[in-house]
Amino acid sequence: MSIFSSNPYIMFVGKLFLAWLFVAVAIFFAKHIAILVKKKIISSQGWLSDSGNEESLSPGSEQIANLVEDIVYYFLIIIIIFVAFQIIGFDVWLILGWISFGVWLAFREVLGNMIAWIFLLTMKEIKLGDVVIIHGPKEYFGTIEEITIRTTAIRTFDLKQVIVPNILLIDCPIQTYSAEEIVKLTTTIGVHYDSDLAKACSVVTAGVNSCPFILNPTKTQTLVASFDESCITLVCHFFVNPRNGWVQDQLIGYVNHVILSYCKVNGIVIPYPHRVIVSHDKPYLPS
Repeated sequence: MSIFSSNPYIMFVGKLFLAWLFVAVAIFFAKHIAILVKKKIISSQGWLSDSGNEESLSPGSEQIANLVEDIVYYFLIIIIIFVAFQIIGFDVWLILGWISFGVWLAFREVLGNMIAWIFLLTMKEIKLGDVVIIHGPKEYFGTIEEITIRTTAIRTFDLKQVIVPNILLIDCPIQTYSAEEIVKLTTTIGVHYDSDLAKACSVVTAGVNSCPFILNPTKTQTLVASFDESCITLVCHFFVNPRNGWVQDQLIGYVNHVILSYCKVNGIVIPYPHRVIVSHDKPYLPS
């Protein structure tokens, strides 16, 4: 017995075996504890249906419950690892300092996205199925399709899926469409300089108000925006319901088509861009 106790290598192997055995048993109990905590939270929050089936949880409730389970499980895993190192004989506090510093460097973006995910789940303004425009480094316009612990999936209207970090939705301005009952849209049209501006504005307004999705037609307004090289630019403001099944590009495209038809019927000329070229017989020499 004295030989085993006096040999440092044998003692280290024995401690290593005890630490491994402790970790194996502790992980088994940690998983069950995390599951019990998850079930306790689900029952205390009243998220279960009358049948008591967890499969009937809403996506948001299920994600929160899974997050709590993961947090409890990995917190217990960290404690288990520290206790195992203590059994082996390492300085736990020194290891904790280096691990904390490494975790902060490696997972600061991940932790930021996790915190942003929790905020997104609690925000009523942003939810699954909403049509939004994200004004970030690059503008994204589409429907929120999925919100995970790290990223949010947005389905753009050209049927492409864009994956953006959750923290981007917290840091950048977001313009919501489906969350609003009415939004104002704008379209522009150029008319000839010889046009009767009052008549042109009236024709454009009438054309826009003839569209079936226009709300509050009395507030539809056409104004003179600018005097450009080839035309006088008119701008028309109108109101629509963003939840009418049309996307913004479709609405404006439909409106422009109707405006063009009304202008042709009422004799409002929409000019082509043109240039005037003057040719001299002799080269121009400055005096």
